[in-house]
Amino acid sequence: MDNLKRTQHKTWAEIDILALQSNLRSIRTAIGDERQIILVVKSDAYGHGAGTVASVASAMGVKHFAVASVDEGAQLRRADLAGEILLLHPPLDFEVPAVIQWRLSPTVSDEATAQILSRNAQGATVPVHVEINT
Repeated sequence: MDNLKRTQHKTWAEIDILALQSNLRSIRTAIGDERQIILVVKSDAYGHGAGTVASVASAMGVKHFAVASVDEGAQLRRADLAGEILLLHPPLDFEVPAVIQWRLSPTVSDEATAQILSRNAQGATVPVHVEINT
């Protein structure tokens, strides 16, 4: 261990807004207008800035976004993102109130999660994505 040299690496990522817009236009052309894009912006859009990426995509008509955590979804809501925000995993029991508060669309993979969401919804509509293992 004494022989190991410790170095610091400084890395950064720069988002090219024009490239993002071009890529979104290409995807739209390839899939057509009848299909929707779900833009994955988890992990701060892979280090590119989820708020910036989602904002640019939203301005181009993207209405669906996916995140890995409730906190990531809440950050997008705080940034006034109006589209659907899909939580890529079923929420843990203690996360359910925040899922409802921030108007996230959780993944539901079992009846227990559906029941917890239903009990906590208190009359609110909670859109969900159903995960089915076949």
